[in-house]
Amino acid sequence: MSLTLSASPEELRKGFDSLQNRPDIAKLLDIDLKTLIYHLYRVPESKRYRTFKIPKNLGGTRTISAPATTFKIIQRKLNQVLQAIYKPRNAVNSYIHGRNILRNAEKHLPNALVFNIDLKEFFPSIHLGRVIGLFKHSPYNCEEIVAKTLAQICCFNRALPQGAPTSPIISNMICVKMDKEISKLARKCDCNYTRYADDITFSTLEDSFPLAIVKFNNNGQLEVGDELKEIVNDNSFDINRDKVTLRNKSQRQLVTGLVTNKFPNVRREYVRKIRAMLHAWGKFGLEAVETEFLSRYYDNRLRNPYPSRQPPSFKKIVKGKIDYLGMVRGKDNPIYLHFRHKLRGLAPELVREQETPLEFLIRTSRTNPVKHALSPITTGKYDTGTLSTLLSSIDPFLEEKRIGGWQTFEGNSTDRISQATHSMREVLRQLLDKLAPDGDVKGAPWYSEPSKEPKVTRKMKVRYILSGHSTTTSKSTVDFIDSIANAVVMTFAKLSSEAHKYGRSIESTAETYLKACEVLILLMLLHRSSKNA
Repeated sequence: MSLTLSASPEELRKGFDSLQNRPDIAKLLDIDLKTLIYHLYRVPESKRYRTFKIPKNLGGTRTISAPATTFKIIQRKLNQVLQAIYKPRNAVNSYIHGRNILRNAEKHLPNALVFNIDLKEFFPSIHLGRVIGLFKHSPYNCEEIVAKTLAQICCFNRALPQGAPTSPIISNMICVKMDKEISKLARKCDCNYTRYADDITFSTLEDSFPLAIVKFNNNGQLEVGDELKEIVNDNSFDINRDKVTLRNKSQRQLVTGLVTNKFPNVRREYVRKIRAMLHAWGKFGLEAVETEFLSRYYDNRLRNPYPSRQPPSFKKIVKGKIDYLGMVRGKDNPIYLHFRHKLRGLAPELVREQETPLEFLIRTSRTNPVKHALSPITTGKYDTGTLSTLLSSIDPFLEEKRIGGWQTFEGNSTDRISQATHSMREVLRQLLDKLAPDGDVKGAPWYSEPSKEPKVTRKMKVRYILSGHSTTTSKSTVDFIDSIANAVVMTFAKLSSEAHKYGRSIESTAETYLKACEVLILLMLLHRSSKNA
């Protein structure tokens, strides 16, 4: 029996639409009919699943029912089929490829108020009868025998089990009507609405929500609005009153665990925990911290239902937490890059990619990016040998012109300063034209952004060389790149005016300009060479 289906989503949709009986189901799932019947009707339900409990983050336990291996394969194949036929609404972000808690949180940025509710006993409340009805009625319109068989594959103890591969997609399909009705209510009330599994979130830019969504009783206690409550109850769900929250800008607004006051972010405690784990690992060694972690945080009775299996590796847990931070904050976030650099030193096998010069610059400049970017200029501590080699490989003439600029600056000519700065400016201009032609820059996805200068500027060329066609470069990195370009790509006139303002001599200002150009050139060439390696 194959582990997955090889058919395309379109073929799976056609196969689902033509289901008439159990043999058709077995054929669609690419399994023998006898195998399907045996595992569905001959194997006792208690042996098809393994039930255990895991602790919840806020206390208590959650019951997990994990299917046995063969039955799990059947469910995974059915899940492929259901993913092909399900058409998610824009407000739904759970259990859908390409959507996640980050997308769910981004829908609520920025807002004055965030209102969260939780559906009580979400999976257990979706019972066998509801799943049969789902398949029997529009838009799926399955035959009775088909609807019952599919529902029996999906359910355990006559309800959706937490732990089965099919439960997430079935829950989304069950919630289609509710999502449609709540989305309509949100539009009427000029609010944003999203759902991630059983977590429902509303947000608004106004000072208050309409009474249809949020209200306060006579005692001043927060309650769900009557119209919203009616929609939820009519769809056979109940609201968990203990998890109804309303938060304004002055409070920490949370959407599926992410802070959304200004931008999607993890909680401070999460970052502190990663820092503490890395620190302990570096100070005491992997074996010691792994032993401490397992004894303090890992309860085998609750978290490891399979005693024969090894508990998770501490170093992989740390990597997972760092990767999650990168997903939320962006792969070019300074703190993420700092933690990733630490992990590279502790476990090189987990971080195989080498650090690029731009990543190094961002990682090491968390406190004052512009000051750090300019520190090589003021101190003169940068590798002129590497600069010479890389620039010569691009164009030997540019390297000769760079050296000539310095020779002129150190000479006795009366106009040596203007000649030297002009030479270095020409080296920078010609290099930018070689590495970032106007046509290439205009092809970058960010070029169409509103700009006061529609033509291709030097700053745009610098940004193109350092970020290229990337559509994932965060605003913080773009601002960082711009700060470098602004600080370095200056005209001599501007430097001269600043020299008078701050009491510096024209000569020292010109020297700073020459070094600034060289630092920018070196950064771009290093970044280019690392990308081409």
